[in-house]
This record gives sequence, C-alpha cells and structure tokens, in this order.
Amino acid sequence: MGNLPEGMPARTFSPMLAGLPPAVQETAETMRRQAIWMRQSERMAFQRDDVKTAQMFGDHAEDAELKLREYLLPFVAARDAAPMTLPANVVLFPGVRS
Repeated sequence: MGNLPEGMPARTFSPMLAGLPPAVQETAETMRRQAIWMRQSERMAFQRDDVKTAQMFGDHAEDAELKLREYLLPFVAARDAAPMTLPANVVLFPGVRS
C-alpha cells in the first residue's frame, strides 16, 4: 500500500475501518475473509447434510469472528476517543488533511 500514486487515497476496506492505519485495515480484512470462507464452508457442509463438518466450520468461524473483534477493539476505541480537530499550535503541511 506504500506504492500508491501521488494523490490517490489509501484503500479503505470498510467504512468501520476508515481512519485506522493501513496495516490494521489489511489485517482486519484478511481475518474477515477467513471468517467468511469458514461460514461459506459451514453452509456448504449443511447443504451436503454433513452436520459434523458444518459444526466444525461454524465453531472455527465463530472463533475467527471473535478474534477479529478482539483485534479491532483497541484500534477502534483509540480512533473514536481521539480528538477530531487538531490543536491550534499544530502546523499542517500542504497536502495533509486533518
């Protein structure tokens, strides 16, 4: 993500992740994709009437979703607690948005 053309904003995966560092966004998106894959596998196992496998994938998906929430909680809490305006003594350089 560090090689974006000048003026191009960094990719935001989800509105909930906006304002978080790019590395945190990427990690959260990877964790979310894993949880989605497990939920899809759970659904396919249920369609095959393979209850044991579906239960296994469901348990893993639940664990992955919990880990994602635990991972994001401190970052989102810090972002939400941070002041939205900069103090008067902060100098903004051209091209920097507050």
